[in-house]
Amino acid sequence: MRIAGIDPSMKGTGMVIMDLDEKLEVSSILFRAFTTIEMYAIEHDNVKIYHVAPATKYLAMSMPQRMSLAFPIIMREMEGVEYVGMEDYAYSKAKSGSSSMIQVAEFCGGVRYELYKAGIGYLNYGICQIKRFATGKGSNDDNKMPMCLAFKARFPQYYPAESFSKLKEFESPMADICDAFWMCEILHQHLRFEKYGPEGLDDTNRIFLTTSATKDGAPLVESPIIKMGVEYERRKRKVKRKKKADPEQVKT
Repeated sequence: MRIAGIDPSMKGTGMVIMDLDEKLEVSSILFRAFTTIEMYAIEHDNVKIYHVAPATKYLAMSMPQRMSLAFPIIMREMEGVEYVGMEDYAYSKAKSGSSSMIQVAEFCGGVRYELYKAGIGYLNYGICQIKRFATGKGSNDDNKMPMCLAFKARFPQYYPAESFSKLKEFESPMADICDAFWMCEILHQHLRFEKYGPEGLDDTNRIFLTTSATKDGAPLVESPIIKMGVEYERRKRKVKRKKKADPEQVKT
């Protein structure tokens, strides 16, 4: 089985592709990305980073033009992939009024649609839950360093140290690949949970997959698969309702 994690971004998308054997153990892993910084377009061992276009030219393009360059690169790497783990939308920031936030949502929605058309199932994982799984802390802070350091510390056998040494530390595209790795690893453990149940995971993975970082949040294992032909059901969140005051206790 081939699975992937995608950290979609207009300027630099990171992708990690895992091949799993029949026991759902990792047999191989690939690291992919695209960037607008030409000096970071490298190809070394299992790491390949494409140069999509010069930054000034790329960012001056309309969104459809950017998509026409970026999406073929992303989908080329998704050949043979059955499932993809992705970061969910930043709903808490939806009211910020930022035009860039709207553009990011437009780009990321386009990636999801490309996966849907290709018949690839994707799962949206909550931002805080991803950070909690990777670092043990569910902070909303956009701090890429702990995600990269956690990758290096917990999975040194997969960490492409020599390739990463050619990139700017903890910044795009290195940070994009690290984030994508964690989304892929969450999906990997999620599939193991589905096949083997809680007993098939170690204590740490089981706790982080089956519990939530917030009181009303959804555990990672409750993230539904969105795929052509599969009915989608969003988890119903609990709504806190204010308790009505007793009329007899209301002072007039």
